[in-house]
Amino acid sequence: MQIMSEKLVKSVRIAIFAPSYPPAFLGGGPVRTLEALVKACPSSVKLSVLAPDRDIDGSDLNVASNTWTRESGIDLLYAPIHSLRGLWASCRKLRSTRPSVVYLNSFFNPRMSIFPQVLAKVGFWRGASVLLAPRGEFGQGALETKKLKKKAYLFLYRLFRLKMRVTWHASNEIEASNIRRMWGDRADILVREDETNLPQIPSAPGRTDGQMRAVFLGRLVRHKGLLTVIQALEASDAPMSVDVYGPEEDESYARECKTAAAGCPSNIVFTFHGAIPPESSRDILSQYDVLLMPTRGENFGHVIAEALSVSCPVICSAETQWTEVLTHGGGAIVASNEPLEWRNTIERFALATPEVRMLYRLHAGMAYARWRDESKGPHVLSMMLESLVRI
Repeated sequence: MQIMSEKLVKSVRIAIFAPSYPPAFLGGGPVRTLEALVKACPSSVKLSVLAPDRDIDGSDLNVASNTWTRESGIDLLYAPIHSLRGLWASCRKLRSTRPSVVYLNSFFNPRMSIFPQVLAKVGFWRGASVLLAPRGEFGQGALETKKLKKKAYLFLYRLFRLKMRVTWHASNEIEASNIRRMWGDRADILVREDETNLPQIPSAPGRTDGQMRAVFLGRLVRHKGLLTVIQALEASDAPMSVDVYGPEEDESYARECKTAAAGCPSNIVFTFHGAIPPESSRDILSQYDVLLMPTRGENFGHVIAEALSVSCPVICSAETQWTEVLTHGGGAIVASNEPLEWRNTIERFALATPEVRMLYRLHAGMAYARWRDESKGPHVLSMMLESLVRI
């Protein structure tokens, strides 16, 4: 079996569909997660990555478009997939690499997941296996967004049996359970935590004095839950500042959050800073006493790992894989979306003395170190190759 595996690894090429890839950054954590996955892949595996030549807001990236480039041993194709003609031409170029595995990093993305799956159904990929990472899209919170469109697609997906020969990549057991809820207990699932490019050792906490400084870092969309925090603090007497970083992906929701924040008492100061480049996130997080993460679901939660890596504790919902890490020193878990429960938890941090908040930060760094020391197992693409050998 080992000899067969080595032969397979040396001959295989994996084609990766990346809905957003650096230098794009507005997609948030999934962009950095996918970059880390590519960089951590065993060097013996040949990778071809197809990505849009624009960021998610439509702005052009400073890349060579519609031509193969090579970076750190990876073949990259940034392409004009916003047009059907460009998408079709890009898929043909990707097929010319003769991939054995097509790795999709979304379920509902029309161009970067639905279209290549339809092509797989008609044999376009010449028998290549499909590995699909839904990236949290099967969580209840995510399914509530654009609910009717998603229900319609799920109906058609089942009708045309597109899931045949699909192997699912779940980032954790929560996501694996969501996949089984959607596709049954016989779904073929590889469970492997997402990769990161974060350091092994956490950085020491910065100074903690005066009133508490809290931060929210994420896309301004409903399932990220910023409005829950704002509503929680509308009746709080605790002095604090809350800085908000992230692209206003849902403009209507962003306006709703800003209006609600303007109605908070004078002891609560919200400041909206907009999007930041990913290389700045750890430096920014290191300046704060706590990260607020009222998400309704994450497939990984890259920003949580980033915060802990700079000894910044996290107050988070129970809808991520980080519950155990946070309850054992990394911060706190809020079990519901009720504003009162969020207010009580946030105030516990805000009303603590600077010395106690420093202890919280030290404990967050130690929780990160324990998490980094845990064995994560083989790379998910190595796991996929082993499953092909067993077939």
